[in-house]
Amino acid sequence: IEVKERSKELFSIFKRRIRTQHFHIDAINRINRHEEAILNGEVAFDYLGDNMLGLLLNNWSSGAIERPMSLLLAGGACVNTPSNDGYTPLLTACSRGLGEEANLLLEHGASPRQHLPNGDDALISALKFFQACSEVNARSRQEDLHLGWTCCILRAAHIRSATGLLPLEEAQLKLSQA
Repeated sequence: IEVKERSKELFSIFKRRIRTQHFHIDAINRINRHEEAILNGEVAFDYLGDNMLGLLLNNWSSGAIERPMSLLLAGGACVNTPSNDGYTPLLTACSRGLGEEANLLLEHGASPRQHLPNGDDALISALKFFQACSEVNARSRQEDLHLGWTCCILRAAHIRSATGLLPLEEAQLKLSQA
């Protein structure tokens, strides 16, 4: 019963978009009250078919994600479980242009090979984010460098997953890694 109630509260926190500084402070305080339980895995990280990591990445701004994301990852939240919408945390991070968070998910074992129902993968989602920014003449952000690095990592994973690499493909892979 405690796990269910705790999971319900955390679900409601991560599902809300951060609109004010007051909400952010209140949300962090509420999350901190459950820190020990999160770290011990005493939370249903997949609650009502939604991955809590995915909810966090989808609804919170990049500046507010770091602490709760670290807690969820340390507690054992799954980086590859899709939410009801078909998005994994990595797909969500890439589609929102959250490069640092995407890199952290990859470091924790997120699979770059998972696809959305429309066929898009993490690399395509990140590239579509860049395209959308270009179409509206959005200003460059520091975060774009991290997303660019993520694209290189994802491209290298695509090349690596191909069978029987040709010498040119092997050189491409090494260049991407460099």
